[in-house]
Amino acid sequence: WLVGWIYFPKPVYEAYDRPFFPLVLASIDTADQRIIGYELFRPGEEERLIQEAFVRIVRNKGYLPTRLLVEDGAYLIPWREIGKVINLRVEMDSQVDLLRDVKDRLFGSLSV
Repeated sequence: WLVGWIYFPKPVYEAYDRPFFPLVLASIDTADQRIIGYELFRPGEEERLIQEAFVRIVRNKGYLPTRLLVEDGAYLIPWREIGKVINLRVEMDSQVDLLRDVKDRLFGSLSV
């Protein structure tokens, strides 16, 4: 799987709070380039909640990947911590074109 961050292209408004642009954690099966899961985060919460998001995606899929590719080095350490616990190989691999394609598939119908 490839995991990468994409900014949601529209602001989210919550009562009594300033609007913000959420971060989307996109999980992609690199074999067939399918989106297998995504999670939205308020900026600043992603590192703290990354493990819970990964568990939800794995539960939804019903299996663990054999390898996890991380596109953003800033989040490599939290992913490697997850990998140690579940004996999963975690590697850095920037696939900007694949993430751009995923962004188009996720948000292409939004008028931004």
